[in-house]
Amino acid sequence: MREIEKLYSPKRYELFVGSKSYKNIRLYQKLGYNVYKIDQYGCENIEIFYMEKFHKNRGERHETQGGYS
Repeated sequence: MREIEKLYSPKRYELFVGSKSYKNIRLYQKLGYNVYKIDQYGCENIEIFYMEKFHKNRGERHETQGGYS
């Protein structure tokens, strides 16, 4: 992930992950990503976490809808 981030310099990186992908969520949090949006889908109660990370010195951090603990 860090190697990919080195190739680009946007103001903000964004990804999404299933809420039950605990190991992936923890990994992304360790890399500096925060949950900013949660969507639910009716089929089988699927919940998706949208995560973001701001590029150092490029973007401004905005309030999240709470973190994932």
